[in-house]
Amino acid sequence: MKKILMATLITLLASVCVSGFGPATAQAADMKPVELKIWSAWIPDTFSTDPFMHMFNDMVNEKGKAVNLSIKFIGGPEVFKAFDGIEALRKGLVDVAYTASVYHTGTVPEARALILSQLTPMEERETGAYDLIDKFHREKAGIHYLCRLGLQPYFNFYMNKELDKVDFTGLKLRSTPAYDHIIKHLGGAIIRTQMSEVYTALERGTIDGYGFPTLGIADHKLEEVTKYVWGPAFYSSPTSLFINLAKWDSLAEEQRAVLTEAAKELDIKSTEMFADYVKKDRELLAKTGVEIYKLSPEDEQALLEITNKTGWDMLLEKAPDAAPLKPLMSK
Repeated sequence: MKKILMATLITLLASVCVSGFGPATAQAADMKPVELKIWSAWIPDTFSTDPFMHMFNDMVNEKGKAVNLSIKFIGGPEVFKAFDGIEALRKGLVDVAYTASVYHTGTVPEARALILSQLTPMEERETGAYDLIDKFHREKAGIHYLCRLGLQPYFNFYMNKELDKVDFTGLKLRSTPAYDHIIKHLGGAIIRTQMSEVYTALERGTIDGYGFPTLGIADHKLEEVTKYVWGPAFYSSPTSLFINLAKWDSLAEEQRAVLTEAAKELDIKSTEMFADYVKKDRELLAKTGVEIYKLSPEDEQALLEITNKTGWDMLLEKAPDAAPLKPLMSK
């Protein structure tokens, strides 16, 4: 009797393996190979592109072996300019874009909310902010939102004049749309110039300072002509990964799972690594003579309140549909 029961059990287990797990494994092995083309809005070998885009690529290529999925970097702004990347992605000229959401607010105005978030990317997935941002991108651009880097606070003002108050009156500051509303609110004059011209503009005194990410001024040698990192850092990095929606939908479920897992891992790793990057960058700047100009706690708090309020006011004026995002991205 025992032998009969044992034989029956073995037969049942074999049946499960063949009918349940066997075909799924075979299906994964038999998937048509897919190589995704990824583009970056920034030139290679700068902090903006390296290490995080390459980290994502490495994870996809490693995890994707089991499901015949790989990814290949095709280039940066020499292929598509930063502001043209969203259209190239939408048209399927590239499969994946490593870019900043602020570059495509003309197409998806709600995407600017990513820069205003006070939460980590992991927290945004929990509150529902991630899903809503994805919805806006799917409906307005035909792309799927994979993730945002957890680099925050991510922006600073850099000055060549001592300034002990939160007032830019009389100052000429090189700006982009990321800082315009703050500079205007504080009474400063906005100067538009190419990033490649900022060095000369500082040297000649054409500008008194500029807004820029917390990391990376050394990529442009600006530490040679910059005197101060002024005030507290603010806002979050809008650097994100997106994939063409038609391409996403064409992938097997297992292949989409690989991309989602890699994106979530990048959420965590970028958040954990950022503080160390800032510490090393500040040590490097100190050696070159760039000083950290500290404001009083009251003035620091005042600046952060101004950046937050003016940022949301501007966004909701241009994109009222973004209103539900504010409580989902605020502490």
